[in-house]
Amino acid sequence: MERDMKMSRRKLLTAAGTAAVAGILMSKGVGLASQGSGVVHNVYGNPPNSCNGEEYGYVHVKEFGAVGDGITDDSQAFRDALAHACNNHLTLLTDSGKTYIVDNLVVEGKTDFRLVFRGILKRPDNLPATSTQTRTLQFNNCSQFVIDEIHFDGNHINNHCVVGGTVYNTVYLQEYRHCLYLNNCSNARFGKIYGKNPSGDVIYINGANTYNLDFDFVEGISVDTDGVTPIALGRNTVSICEGKQITFNIVKSLGVGHVTMPGGFDIEPNWGEQASDIFVNYLYVVSSSMSALGITTKYGEGGNIKNIEIGTVYIENDVVAAKRLLVITGCTNVHLNRVYIKGTVESYAVHIGIAGNAQPVYNLKLDSLEIDTCRYGIMADHLNGGYANIIVNRASENLLRLYNVSNFDFDVRGSFNPSTAYPNTPVKNFCIYLYMAGTNYLDNCTFSGDLAKTRVGTVAERGITTNASNGVAQITNCVFASLNMDGWDEATKFVGQLQHTRKLEFTRSNNSGNTGMRPTANLRQGISYYDTTLNKPVWWNGANWIDAAGAIV
Repeated sequence: MERDMKMSRRKLLTAAGTAAVAGILMSKGVGLASQGSGVVHNVYGNPPNSCNGEEYGYVHVKEFGAVGDGITDDSQAFRDALAHACNNHLTLLTDSGKTYIVDNLVVEGKTDFRLVFRGILKRPDNLPATSTQTRTLQFNNCSQFVIDEIHFDGNHINNHCVVGGTVYNTVYLQEYRHCLYLNNCSNARFGKIYGKNPSGDVIYINGANTYNLDFDFVEGISVDTDGVTPIALGRNTVSICEGKQITFNIVKSLGVGHVTMPGGFDIEPNWGEQASDIFVNYLYVVSSSMSALGITTKYGEGGNIKNIEIGTVYIENDVVAAKRLLVITGCTNVHLNRVYIKGTVESYAVHIGIAGNAQPVYNLKLDSLEIDTCRYGIMADHLNGGYANIIVNRASENLLRLYNVSNFDFDVRGSFNPSTAYPNTPVKNFCIYLYMAGTNYLDNCTFSGDLAKTRVGTVAERGITTNASNGVAQITNCVFASLNMDGWDEATKFVGQLQHTRKLEFTRSNNSGNTGMRPTANLRQGISYYDTTLNKPVWWNGANWIDAAGAIV
């Protein structure tokens, strides 16, 4: 299969080593590169006075009565200030070091304005648990605007995100109470967005008319009341439900989300919504949440998410439970350049085409995927087209677990957790498990890489195994030619109805003769023989000679 290794126009940072470059950028402060050095200077120096190439004056929220003492409700002052700045195409400023108590700030249908909010916009304490639709700052149908810098405090602990000390109220809070809400917005640029302790998402994007949004630096963080200790609360740092031509340079998510909420970065269209042409240069997620990166929908048969490209992804998750850390479902044309995932012995590291309503995935490209500690490396269903270069270290069950997959190239290397007692008894350490229950199928797939016994470890039980009931019909046109299986004994190298597939590459024998001349000594499982009496090839399965249908002959 063709592997398009071309880099996008924005992958220059990735090619140079995105993590290192990202560190340099963050240490200096990230500005809007597209606006030139003058804007960077303004964001981190003098107040800016231009917006979209036009020169404008600026105004301060204190002129409208905003106090910023962390106690006074400044919501109305901000509403008045926003209305004035937007109507008059001005830059609106806040004071650095001040905390403004605000909620439900809505800007409707405005263009050509700029915000520079170095002060913190904090959600009030104890909003009603039944008041669902409150966003700190919401833009509807706005265009041609710039937010150079903005800081949020979602105040999750004091907003019913913890009930009774341990129970999370997800119905009224994390699904709705977002910091920055963008609905049907276009042609907007964002510099630095910082979201602390979100009750919902730091950024939530939707609307069929949303397009051309450019984010430079986004960070979400969740900490306890001491301001330091991580606590797993909130929903996501970024959620995209609808929109196109959306670009992120750097996104960091630290502790946002909990075990019943995603956490991290999600592209997640709902019914009737579509998201396409989304690029992320560098994504860093450390969480104790349900997942870390989701490119997923329950709808659309692969048509509701299209053309997603991510340069570098770093994921850490410490939940010892069956959590899916990278979820990809219901999408077409997804290209991830470099992915590193550190999970636990129960993590489902990469889930493809399985979650929700089992929506298909078309043309998935994983240039480099490295997984450190997991239960399953890749679980894939309803996957059609693409390739993956995979290293799975310290798996506790399968490196690959495949259900319905076609037209895909796997290059896989890996090893198993040396512990044989946890979490499976008995251990099910199968390198590649072709899960062919029912009518599942594997068609036109190639496998290469290194699964030598010395590499995968002594606790590895089987090399390639399948539970196919009719292997000749379920596993077709698959090639294992370049897969190193050195060191495996014949009884455990290949288990199940795989002989008809293995003949393509492991058993290119010219042995032939009548039935009575079949070899009887030193038989190797999978060896082929052309039986001139039957006028067809047969294979030794370790116990009997079988034909391509699996029948003993």
